[in-house]
Amino acid sequence: MDIRIKATNFTMNDQVSAYLDERLSTIERHLGAEAQTARFEVEVGRDAGHSQQGAHWFAEIQIRIPGGNYARVMAKGEALNAAIDEAKDEMLRKLRTQKREHAGFLRKSGAALKRMLRME
Repeated sequence: MDIRIKATNFTMNDQVSAYLDERLSTIERHLGAEAQTARFEVEVGRDAGHSQQGAHWFAEIQIRIPGGNYARVMAKGEALNAAIDEAKDEMLRKLRTQKREHAGFLRKSGAALKRMLRME
């Protein structure tokens, strides 16, 4: 697994790095065997501008797996840890949906092939 982390508008410290690694390991466990070839591109940082209230931090996670699989999520939060958690949850949601859609496609195509074979 190749992890590339970019910090925007703040300096990364060991606590944030450890927290981020812990959250990415959850996603890695979900990927299974594909995790060995996957590349994680993570960007965390402070939003530009001088907003007095609202979400000041963001986290963006991109996963690229050779063979065409790609997923990207972005989340904002009032704290950096909250933004990282939201991005992790959204990524897991997206990966589960893709897995379910792929399984449905395989099931439907297998059934269509079986119907074709019965006609002959």
